[in-house]
Amino acid sequence: MSRFVAVVVVIFLSMDVAAYRPSATSLLFRAAALQRGRDARTLVVLSEASLPGLSPGAVDEKLVFLAPSSTRLELGLPGGRGVLVRTGEQTRVHAGNSDEEKRLILPQLISTFFTTSPPLSEDDAAKRLLAACVAIGVDTTVVSLARFDGRIAWLIGSKPWEENKSQIWLDKEQFLLLRVVQAHNAGKTSAATEEVRLLGYGSAEAGNWFPKTVEILVAGELVRHSVVRSVEKNVVVAPGLFKGAKG
Repeated sequence: MSRFVAVVVVIFLSMDVAAYRPSATSLLFRAAALQRGRDARTLVVLSEASLPGLSPGAVDEKLVFLAPSSTRLELGLPGGRGVLVRTGEQTRVHAGNSDEEKRLILPQLISTFFTTSPPLSEDDAAKRLLAACVAIGVDTTVVSLARFDGRIAWLIGSKPWEENKSQIWLDKEQFLLLRVVQAHNAGKTSAATEEVRLLGYGSAEAGNWFPKTVEILVAGELVRHSVVRSVEKNVVVAPGLFKGAKG
C-alpha cells in the first residue's frame, strides 16, 4: 500500500468514527444500567429552595426518592407545609394549592431516573427509562453531542440549537442526567416548554448521587431553584410517606 493510499484510508476511518453516533436506545440502556448500579434504593435530599411567586424568601425543601417509583416533595411554604407525592405516573397533593404547586415537583422522567435501582432488573430499568422519554415526546431517532454545565453530553431528541423540542441530556462519560426539556406543540416557534436543569454533580454535599443545584423552568420562567445541603442514601423510609394523598 502506498503512503498516499494509507493516508487516505486513515482520513476516511477518522471521518467514519467522528460521524458515528450510538443509538438513543443504547445510550438509555447504558444510563439505566449505571444508575441501577449506584444502588440508591432510597435518597433523602435536603435543600434550600427559592420559589419565585410563591414565597418571598428561601424555604426548606425535602425530597425523598423510594425505588422503584415513588417521590415525595415537602416545601416549607408560608401559611403551611406543602407536600406533593408521585407514585408511578400519579401526582397527588397533601396540602397547598395544587394548581401552583404541582408544577414544582420533578417531572416523571426525573423521578424515573432517580428511582432506578434494584429490585428493578437492568432490562426493566432500561425499558422504563426509554418509555419515559417517549412519553414526553423525545424523538429517539435523533442523537447529538453538546455541552452543558461544563460537560460534554449526549443529547437525545434534538440538535443543540433546537430549544423547542423535547430532549434529554446525559453526561457523555458517567451518563448522569443533566437536563430534561418537555415541549408542548413541539417544533413550533411558540412551543411552551417545561425544563429541569440538574447542575453541579460531584459536590461535597451530594456527590454523584444527586446534583448540587436543581432548577425548574416553565415557559422559560424560573419557578424553583434548589440548592442541596445534604444527601443520604439507603436510609429507612416509611412506605406510608407515599400513601393517603388526594389526587
